Amino acid sequence: MLPGKSDIAALRAGLDRALRARGVRLLVRPPVDAEIRVTLSANELAKLLIAEVRRGEDRSVIIEAFEGAEPSPGAGRFTLEKRLVHEQENRILDAVLAGGRLIVLEPDAVVVAGARFPAAGSPPVRDPRGRIEVLGGGFRAHLPGLICTGDFSRLSCEPGATDYPVAAGTRATLAEGRNYFDGAAPFFTVAVAGEWVVHAGIDQKALISNNRGEPMGAIEGAGSDITAIRSGCGRGWQLLATRADQDALEAFEIVDGKPQTVSAPLEMPGRISAVWPGPSPDAALVVTQDGGRYAAYHVSLSCAR
Repeated sequence: MLPGKSDIAALRAGLDRALRARGVRLLVRPPVDAEIRVTLSANELAKLLIAEVRRGEDRSVIIEAFEGAEPSPGAGRFTLEKRLVHEQENRILDAVLAGGRLIVLEPDAVVVAGARFPAAGSPPVRDPRGRIEVLGGGFRAHLPGLICTGDFSRLSCEPGATDYPVAAGTRATLAEGRNYFDGAAPFFTVAVAGEWVVHAGIDQKALISNNRGEPMGAIEGAGSDITAIRSGCGRGWQLLATRADQDALEAFEIVDGKPQTVSAPLEMPGRISAVWPGPSPDAALVVTQDGGRYAAYHVSLSCAR
């Protein structure tokens, strides 16, 4: 039997943490000192981890038994479901339905019900983040170093730092020239789930604290995007977090300050580039990139398996 996706996710997360703990800097493009090709295979007796290490002309092979991932007690209790909202070729930073009209935020424009309004003046950022905030009769678009206000027929933009609405009742300012937010510890995203607050930091750790700011635990192997939904299932609140490879979402509940997995991974088409609070408390907005196309989904949680 071939290894399952949970095994592969555990392998990737564990290998990544182990290498970084030893001071190894992972690169996806040259220049690199060495190349490691990892294969996860299986026979009737064991799962095998085969690592081929190449450094110049030198080549070595390491073969080890691999136990795989043990499912957490709550894994599979609930089911994550996705619904396509919109897809296009231009990059999507955020997408919101307001007044029956779709508003799509791009790095240099706001598209309202198909009408494109340029949003010039945002400084170039390698991986920009943007948010749309719906107001009475209009909206506010947040881009790096730029804030735009408009309705369904016009848009005006002004330069300056802007407080992004990053979670329920929480706002934050992007670090200048960066794609993460300032704070006591810089972070990519934050989720507020009842009494718990979780920051997905730039150090590849999703740290859990209570509403008094006291550290409690961490979600191991989480990626850079996290949000909270209020599904009414289980404890009411759940966290949705990307895996380290940004290709799937998992749902968690916080019990006594510790995370418990409550769903199987929801595989997404392509790489997840953004996760934000959705149009209602029971859904999240998830943006993916698959080749040259971007898509926005609403992701919710069903109490059924």
